[in-house]
Amino acid sequence: MTEADLFDPVSGRFGGALMCKGTAVPVSVLFETLIAGTSVDRFVETYSTVQLEQAKATIIWAGSGFVEYRHAQRL
Repeated sequence: MTEADLFDPVSGRFGGALMCKGTAVPVSVLFETLIAGTSVDRFVETYSTVQLEQAKATIIWAGSGFVEYRHAQRL
């Protein structure tokens, strides 16, 4: 999945928060929920407009961005 598949353009909606595509769920809510110890399966049950594949791809996207950032820091 690409960023365009995962996220809606912000354009001032919801205070400029990055949103899960096709939902009113900020991406930050996914990570806050996971940090609190909730499983991704439970997250998509609670926020039914977010698909499981979309949530998992968002986690992978965030992780790959971190790896790229860490790699750039070493250069």
